[in-house]
Amino acid sequence: MNNKTTVMHLITGLGTGGAERMLTHLVTGSKNPDIRHVVVSMMGKDVFGKEIEQAGVELFTLNMSNKLSALKGLWHLHKIIKKIKPGTLQTWLYHADLMGSIYKKLFGFPGKLLWNIRCSNMDDARYNWLTKILTILSAIPNQVLVNSKSGLNHHKVLGYKPQNWAVLPNGINVERFAPNANARKKLEEDYQLNATDFIVGVVARNDPMKAYGSFLEAFATLHHKNPTLKAILVGEGTKKLPKQAGVTALGQRGDIESILSGFDVLCMPSSHGEGFPNVVVEAMACGTPCVVTDVGDALDIIGDTGIGIAPEFTSDIVYGLEKAASLNKKTLDKMGRDARRRIVENWALPKIIDSYNQIYLNRN
Repeated sequence: MNNKTTVMHLITGLGTGGAERMLTHLVTGSKNPDIRHVVVSMMGKDVFGKEIEQAGVELFTLNMSNKLSALKGLWHLHKIIKKIKPGTLQTWLYHADLMGSIYKKLFGFPGKLLWNIRCSNMDDARYNWLTKILTILSAIPNQVLVNSKSGLNHHKVLGYKPQNWAVLPNGINVERFAPNANARKKLEEDYQLNATDFIVGVVARNDPMKAYGSFLEAFATLHHKNPTLKAILVGEGTKKLPKQAGVTALGQRGDIESILSGFDVLCMPSSHGEGFPNVVVEAMACGTPCVVTDVGDALDIIGDTGIGIAPEFTSDIVYGLEKAASLNKKTLDKMGRDARRRIVENWALPKIIDSYNQIYLNRN
């Protein structure tokens, strides 16, 4: 196998995140015979490891559990690279970007180094030191890939100065995420809901950037005025949120594609940090209109098929949900069909995978 067509992907871990999902889609869905994909997880196999291996893609783990294991992990990575001899090292997420850059400087990696940035304005203090270091190191990679225009702009403002940029949005399996005529009825049966209820779904882990507090405050106001308004929360940690009238928390689910079509609308109330929010694309592909805050590329994604609101203000969430709930079923159904069409035309997975592969095949 020619080294220049062997791509090694170094990622922080393989848990339930958007970057991890996109990497798995890329390496398992690539049909290009000229490219060999190999994956290295800085931690373990976690959620997506089994799927990657079942697809016949080589997977290595560094099992780095803490900072003390960093040197050992770096040496382990060196042995893997010597064995595989990749022509391109593609790093995913900040910690992997850092490790890949340190490796290139210490060991003189002769191939291309590509970073992959998956967020926009991460203002969480835990990332401050890392983004400062990466800003200094940003001239090392041959190219920095970002999954959103907002991510590109934000990192330019931070001072990132790579040799080249490329915007590659996330892709979605539009066959897996598709309208499901039985989804609504199943939600009604499983969670004691009525056909006349207006169901708002939120799909996100319980994290400050996801703004569950603002959403629940807004929803309480709306539910008090209109008890037929119901909310279903899906994601890690949602069952730990305060109990509230009209709200059902499902926790983490592995079958989200079977739930999204059952919502009247999906709400993304995030206050910051989103780049290219996968859940919005997934909901749209399932024919569900979205109410989204102006964070990351969310407004560009929904176009005229959803409702955009300002982030961080409870009053704006109230406004967006009230506007959605006031629409008749015919209008909502049309918005859902338009949303589905928009995703199929712009972000179907084969198209995005091909864009990645074209970068990997570029010999320059």
